Amino acid sequence: MPQGQEYGILIYDVPVECKTLYNKILRKIRRRAIRMNLSVYLIPWGMRDSMQSLMDEAMEETGQSMTVNIIKFDSSSEEQIELLAKESLRKAVRDAIERLSEKIRSVEEEAAEVSREYFEKTKSYLQDSEVLAGMFGFEQDLQGVLGAARRVYEREWEARTERMRARAAEREARQQQAS
Repeated sequence: MPQGQEYGILIYDVPVECKTLYNKILRKIRRRAIRMNLSVYLIPWGMRDSMQSLMDEAMEETGQSMTVNIIKFDSSSEEQIELLAKESLRKAVRDAIERLSEKIRSVEEEAAEVSREYFEKTKSYLQDSEVLAGMFGFEQDLQGVLGAARRVYEREWEARTERMRARAAEREARQQQAS
């Protein structure tokens, strides 16, 4: 993070029955904060007002309510906070790629294919992670995991594309033989 930038933590509690609100919040803050765990995010302290506004908007749009707290971190904890944030972001990137790999393995067993939408969702998540790494000044520290994730994604996307082309060619050949 740039020298002298301060951190805050966004903590919210959404009732279980308010899934619409929870999902809306995730979409609104995914490129603005680093998820530390389910309902705790690290934010640049200068964004506290805009984060509160996003949370208020989500409640207004859904007609649902939640508890929201935004707390400033003590600057004496900055190094530890950065280490936790970097590790959370690394874990999130690894988990996204692992979910993609698991999905690919499961559909291969069924001779099916991972949907384009699933790939796009993964790509979007990786892009969000890159944005957050840049916003918090973690690009250099996360370069390895982000680069590896990009390579896995690209390799798997290319493999999917080749399989789809091969299947299309097989279908076309069968249709030509049938006619």
